[in-house]
Amino acid sequence: MSKAVSNLTKHLENLTQRIRNVDDKLVEQNNFIDGKRVKMPETLKTVAPLSRGLLTFSGASSLVGLKDIADSLSGVYSEDGVDNRLEKSLRNSIRISYMK
Repeated sequence: MSKAVSNLTKHLENLTQRIRNVDDKLVEQNNFIDGKRVKMPETLKTVAPLSRGLLTFSGASSLVGLKDIADSLSGVYSEDGVDNRLEKSLRNSIRISYMK
């Protein structure tokens, strides 16, 4: 009987530790999404230097979280995901040529 109790206690401690790990990961992801400054995960530290040259958006380095990224892109892309910058510049050039 004492062996069964000891075994159950060991399993409960293991499950408690796993729940704490999942909870910590969830808090970390929520902080990242909400734009709170948190310590960069080790996996991103190794990937970030490799992908820094791939960032073409000039304001990307000042962004904090996913909400900031989405907000910064909301004026650039339409609801269907099409880049509207070219369309806006064409409209402006047509308007300028019409005014001349």
